Amino acid sequence: MHLHIKICGLRRAADTDAVNRYRPDYAGFVFAKSPRRVDRETARVLKARLAADIPVLGVFVNSPADKVAALANEGIIDGIQLHGDEDEQYLQSLRQQTRAPLVKAVRLRADSAAELARCTPYADYILLDVFQPGVYGGTGRQIEAALLQDLRIDKPFFLAGGLTGDNVEESIRKVLALPHLRDRLYGVDVSGGVETDGQKDEGKIRKFIETVRGLKL
Repeated sequence: MHLHIKICGLRRAADTDAVNRYRPDYAGFVFAKSPRRVDRETARVLKARLAADIPVLGVFVNSPADKVAALANEGIIDGIQLHGDEDEQYLQSLRQQTRAPLVKAVRLRADSAAELARCTPYADYILLDVFQPGVYGGTGRQIEAALLQDLRIDKPFFLAGGLTGDNVEESIRKVLALPHLRDRLYGVDVSGGVETDGQKDEGKIRKFIETVRGLKL
């Protein structure tokens, strides 16, 4: 079983160099409001520096669909990751404007099943994160196991939410212990968990990737 790894929130040349050395399956650029936010030109420069075989997902929150599609169609990003309140109409519009793979984040709470049902027809992948009012990703909190018990997902999904090199194995094994989710787990997504004082930490990136790669699943 190969679990894909995404290192998100790259914004410096040193970040891309670390990713090039330790070879995750995906990298991520944040275009939403965040301390990790990058603009179009910075993203273009970082993409050129990144190894060509490491695809980049652009992270957005309620951004105009045409601007999101343009970044993908110009090759600045290879896929799209949506963390906002994007509805079916938005997703359908985006699908009409670009063929880039689409990841839809679902912040787990009591009505997550309904949200999954709305976005699944349009998404290639789902990303599970932690719900916190007014916060779209990056809460630093792990997903409570109880929220996964009755969750049904018809697409491959990334696990996110407070992951670090110290807890990622435990988090993965909790998901794999659930038969209804085991075969859908596609990968893990980390950003703040591989940082020190708000900057990507090469040692933490290495530990996270080596931990996941070394798991006997």
